[in-house]
Amino acid sequence: MASRRALPPFETLRAFDAIARLGGVRKAAQYLSRDHAVISRHLRAIETWTGTKLIRRTAAGSVLTEDGVRYHRDIANALDIIARATVDLIQRGDSGGTAKQPEAVSSGN
Repeated sequence: MASRRALPPFETLRAFDAIARLGGVRKAAQYLSRDHAVISRHLRAIETWTGTKLIRRTAAGSVLTEDGVRYHRDIANALDIIARATVDLIQRGDSGGTAKQPEAVSSGN
């Protein structure tokens, strides 16, 4: 199993997924209710994080590179799993058992 330290920030994954699905930064920004500059920064961040160009910009919009296609396929599956698990948890609601809240850690001050 890969280290979770290898995970880029979640918002960058959401932004890249939206860019890949919708075909561009502006459409992704609109879908995510963010400014397009923020989505562009997320894209640059994930490309820097991975050391890989994921999108090729053209006059017609954004096109995924081969690496971008592969990466999107993999993260889209992971995001779908997270979404399904979250919906399932919400639909189950409070099943009568209450989870114990973690205790606050003292900083010693």
